[in-house]
Amino acid sequence: MYKVITTGGMELGVTEHPQYVRKQPNGIMVLSGSGNGITFDGTIYHLDGKPALDGYETVFLVKFDGAKALADTQTTIVQQQFQLATAENAMCESDTAIENRFTSIENALCEMDSAGAESEGME
Repeated sequence: MYKVITTGGMELGVTEHPQYVRKQPNGIMVLSGSGNGITFDGTIYHLDGKPALDGYETVFLVKFDGAKALADTQTTIVQQQFQLATAENAMCESDTAIENRFTSIENALCEMDSAGAESEGME
C-alpha cells in the first residue's frame, strides 16, 4: 500500500494501487502505466522527483506494509477497549462508594431527626 503525502507533510490518504497519469502533447492528462503524476480521490497530483506538472500540487508516494498497519491498529483498538472497560469498572466502583456514603449520611440525618423528635416529646 501507499500513503499519499503532501510536501507539507499532510497525509491525504492511502491507496493500494496508485493511478498514474501523464500529460499528452495536447495537454490532456491520461491514465498511464507510469507517469509524472497520480490521480487520487478525484484530484491530479504531481509526483515528487518526476518531471514538473505545472499547476498541480506535489505529493510523495510512500510505500508501507498495509497488513502490519492493520494489525497495529487492531492491537491499539483492543488495548483501548481494555482501558475503557477498566475505567468503566473504576467509575462503577466509585459510584457505589458514593451511593453508600450518601446512604450513610441520609441514615445519620434520619437518626438525628428521630432523636430530636423524641427529645421534643419528652419536654
